[in-house]
Amino acid sequence: MGSTGTSIDAAEALASAGSALGRRAWAEARRLYASALALEESAAALEGLAVASWWLDDVDAAIAARERAFVLRRERAQTVEAARVAGLLAWDYGAIRGTNAVANGWLQRARRLVEDLPPAAERAWLPLIEASFHIDTDARAVLRLSTEAAEEASRHGAIDIEMTARTLQGLALVSLGRVQEGTRLLDEGTAAAIAGELHDPIAIGSCCCNMIIACERSRDFDRAGQWCEQLAAVCERTGQRPLLALCRAHHGTVLMMRGHWAEAEEMLAWATDALGILRPPLAGYARARFAQLRIRQGSRREPRALLEQSTHLLAVLVSAELALDEDDPAAAHGHAERYLRGLGSDQPIESAAALELLVPIRIALGDLSGAREAHTRLAAIAEAVRTDQLRAAERGAAGRIAFADRDLDSARRAFEDAIDLHARSIAPYELAHARLELACTLAAQDRPTAALEHARDARTEFQQLGAGRAVGRADKLVTRLGGHGAAAAHAGMTPREIEVLSLVAEGLSNRQVAERLVVSEHTVHRHLANIYARLGVSSRAAAVARAAERNLLS
Repeated sequence: MGSTGTSIDAAEALASAGSALGRRAWAEARRLYASALALEESAAALEGLAVASWWLDDVDAAIAARERAFVLRRERAQTVEAARVAGLLAWDYGAIRGTNAVANGWLQRARRLVEDLPPAAERAWLPLIEASFHIDTDARAVLRLSTEAAEEASRHGAIDIEMTARTLQGLALVSLGRVQEGTRLLDEGTAAAIAGELHDPIAIGSCCCNMIIACERSRDFDRAGQWCEQLAAVCERTGQRPLLALCRAHHGTVLMMRGHWAEAEEMLAWATDALGILRPPLAGYARARFAQLRIRQGSRREPRALLEQSTHLLAVLVSAELALDEDDPAAAHGHAERYLRGLGSDQPIESAAALELLVPIRIALGDLSGAREAHTRLAAIAEAVRTDQLRAAERGAAGRIAFADRDLDSARRAFEDAIDLHARSIAPYELAHARLELACTLAAQDRPTAALEHARDARTEFQQLGAGRAVGRADKLVTRLGGHGAAAAHAGMTPREIEVLSLVAEGLSNRQVAERLVVSEHTVHRHLANIYARLGVSSRAAAVARAAERNLLS
């Protein structure tokens, strides 16, 4: 009789706990599951306790409960249920703890358990979990596994699993450059998630998150920003703090690209700290993006420290950006090549950022043919994806190659196209760089007035963003073009003469000045003769000294 009473009490406690879990009252559910377990140990109570603990960020407790639940399921010959628990343990150890060897062990155990069983909806989770381990490294594996999961889930009416798998299929297709095909699947899955068709909060969040990552990879930052807001609302409503942290890391990236650096800094700093505690394997992405923002803001020490703490592949790419910013093209080249090797050949869309960097890197290294090869690959991706940002990246790369090849008309047209595309896609940092490169091209064509206008616009845009080092580079060009030149005007000097004198003051020879300005040495000699006459001097050293006295180059 006492035994029956205990059983009834345990069943009631389990039902109450399940009700709290359904309301997403995680703390109440955990307390009630603990009470049920005190009355009678059961796999159902242990699994419920694991879910509640997981949402309360107590992953150790969740893992311990699931491991005990697995043992009980196996003892009772509940093979499908045991496989489901093993799959969740694979997720916990892989995505949450980052211990991939242990995760793979649990995943293979789950697959072994179900291989001889009739098809069931639970089996669809296993390829989906495995696919999630390859998101950053192997798009073809993600596509194969998510397709398997979607088909299995569809046969059994498991819509949460099916829509999560569909969005993962879409992300893989976008990564492979099949953007329109992938976007259709992403739209379907995210619409189902937001419309309330799905019930599992992890599935809802995963659908939105896959959409954001796909938009980010294709550089469709307007679309990504809209979905970030949707996902943040879902996370706040359902209490998904870990997913909210990842969402904010991606949202911070979108804000950085769109020029809202103060808000981006706040989001990336919060996400970096939160993920470092809640989901360490995912914190590397946030640190790499935070480092990228710091580089753009002009910091030197902080980006390096952030990158040293990140094991995410993106950190290698950002290291290339940092090295290029520090005028070390050899180191930048090594990082960019390493990033491409890490991606392999199955992530073409994600190689675009490295290929874009490789163009100026290889030009700086004197490898113009290598720069052209990188541009050809970038152009193929831009043609396939056709977002304004990727097309702008291709046009900028084409302009740099044309400038290095002294085809100034082609360079000018390419930079003008890049400016129009960056302006349309709201990418102010990239827009300012394109303006600066157009200014250099126009100066080389002996069009100082137009060059000065673009250089000043670039400087203003960098100042508004807070891009410290870039402001300095733009300011230097403005000065060379006579933009600070009231004193130069009084001396009767033209912007081109100020530009030549500035380069002479840097210690460049006539040949080097000619190469920099893409003119003949005879033209440089003529400019210097005019400068000497205007300043009343007869040598380079005297001209630089007189210019300093009169504040002509400040």
